[in-house]
Parts: sequence; structure tokens; C-alpha cells
Amino acid sequence: AEAEPRIADSLKVEGLEGKLLDAKLKMKDLQLGDGSWSWYKGMDGSLYMTLSITQLLARLQQMADGFGDVEMSGMYQRALAYLDKQVTEEVHRMKEAEKRSQQEIIPSEWTLQYLYIKALDKDKKKENEVTRYLVDKLTKMSGRLTIYGKAMSAIVLQEAGKKKEAKEFLQSMMQYSVMKPEMGRYFDSPKATYSWLSYKIPTQVAAIEAVRSVANEEKTQEEMKQWLLKQKQVQVWDTPIATTDAVYALLTTGADWLLNRGEGEIIIREGKNKIREDILKFGDDGSLGYISHKIQGDVMNVREVKVKQSSSGIGWGAVYAEFEEELDKVKAQGNALKIVRTLSKDGRLLTSGEALQVGDRLTIRL
Repeated sequence: AEAEPRIADSLKVEGLEGKLLDAKLKMKDLQLGDGSWSWYKGMDGSLYMTLSITQLLARLQQMADGFGDVEMSGMYQRALAYLDKQVTEEVHRMKEAEKRSQQEIIPSEWTLQYLYIKALDKDKKKENEVTRYLVDKLTKMSGRLTIYGKAMSAIVLQEAGKKKEAKEFLQSMMQYSVMKPEMGRYFDSPKATYSWLSYKIPTQVAAIEAVRSVANEEKTQEEMKQWLLKQKQVQVWDTPIATTDAVYALLTTGADWLLNRGEGEIIIREGKNKIREDILKFGDDGSLGYISHKIQGDVMNVREVKVKQSSSGIGWGAVYAEFEEELDKVKAQGNALKIVRTLSKDGRLLTSGEALQVGDRLTIRL
């Protein structure tokens, strides 16, 4: 919000500082002495929860160019120390298992998430034996990973200087993508897994970031961002985690849609004749969001409304026709939707006028 005044204007910023302080204190209260976070106060530390929070903080640090807050930075560093310890123990177990079985052991996906966090970290320490071991494993894992795993791997390998391998992972990932003008570019594949209450949004965000990191193809990023916004339109970003993921992708990749300025042209036709042409101004008042334009008068014979957008980015619109008529003159129009109502009792359809008793159980089907 500080970096983008138009976001600040659209948010209810009153009391925001207090809410942020409250959230920070709750985070601090839930972090244990070893640097991990628990689900609830009094519970043991959770590796899953710690990875999730640390990843959010790593992205926040990248977006805001640092925390600017000593306490937040301290929590983040303690969490990193906890994850360093956990991954060191994991690698030790993997090496021991390889010695016993004489077979190569594949690292779990949480170690990949750890490598991603380290790749985003502003204060990167020199790579050590543990990270070298895991990065080397990544180069052999392409065929065994989900889309999310391929995307994360491409980012990690690019950051580790293995650009050839990173590009191969990206190409492997993009083979599963589908492009549709209405939906944008997305992954219609079992490899694009659903995550905890978040549909496929984390997968899409990781893929967008991989394209930016490895290839920086703006057109592809824009197509994939379109799918993210389409999900907001049709089903809502269902959880806070999904929302923070989506906002991170929209604000850090591709073109800056917040800078859009331009005009929209509305043309109204009655048959072949253009009867009206109006101009909409987008973003002149510095606002984001909904623009309403009302046309009054004799519009009952309008057969076509055409809208053109000259600025970049994406928008959705709707046209509503509203008029008044005497109730006795209103008749059904169109045949797009019909509703039939039936009543059943004990699995048998009821006939008109059939007697019913208090306590009868009925099924009403529309």
C-alpha cells in the first residue's frame, strides 16, 4: 500500500497499523523457542506450518525490499535456523538410507520448498554441502514432480546458476499448459494438484514465478495472471493463503496493471445503424475497481452493445437493461431457462389436489 497509492486509496487503511501489530504479536506468541510455529498455542512446532509462514515472509521481504521491522526480521531468522536444522537432519537420513539400500533416495517436496525459501532470501549465505546435495538431486527429478514441484525446481536451479537445467524444467512444466481466450493460460492436468482449500492457485502462482525467473516472457505471464483473476471472478480465492499467493503473483510479475490508463468506447446499435457512441475514461480518478455508466432514454430496440478497451490489462463487464411495464402486460420472453416444480411423497409424484396430512414428508424438486 505504501508503494502503490492506488492500492492505499482502495483499502480501508484506517486502523490498519493496529491490525498489523496485532497479527505480528500473535505470530510472535505462537513461535516456539526453536524457531518453529505451532498450529495453536501449547502445541508442538509444525514443520508444515513453519514452512508456510516462512515462505510468506520470504515473499513479503522480496516485495517490500526487506522487513523494516526488527521483530519481524528476528522471527524470520529464527524460523530459517529451525528449517536449516530440520533439512540437515533430513539429508543425513537420506545419505544413511542410500548407503543401506545402495539406491538413490529422492528428497521430499518439503525440502524443495526449503530450497525455494533460501533462493528468495535477501541475506543468502554461501551454499553449503546440504543445499548442494539437494540441488544436485533436483536435476534428476523432473519426471517425478507435480507442476508445482517443476516450477519450484526451475526457480531454485536458476538461482543456483544451473540455467540450462532450469530451462529444461520450465519447458517440461509448460508442456502441460492450456491457453483459452476467456480463461487465460492454466494447467489442466492431474499434475496440477489441488492444495489444502486453495484449488490450484499455489500451483499457478509458482508457475508464473518460474516463467518470470527463468524466461521472463511477459505475454505468458499475462495469460497466466488472467487465469488467476478469472478464479477470483468465478469462485473467489477461498483462503487467506490463496489470496496472499495470488496478490504476490499479480504485483511482482508481468506488466503493472495498476498503471493502466486509457479509454473505453461503447457503441450501441439498432440493427445496422449506430445510434450512440460513448467514451469511458479508465483510471483518471486514480481509482481501482468498478466503473458504472448509465444510458437512459429509448433503448428498447437496441440489438447490439459493443465495448472496446484501449488500455492494457484485463477487465470484465456486464450490460443490464431495465424498464418498467404494467404487470398485466408482462409476458415470458426467451427460452433459455425453464423451471419445473414437482412434489413427491414416499417416492411417488403427487397429483394436483391430492390430500395431505400434517407430518407427511415431502420431496420438492426444482
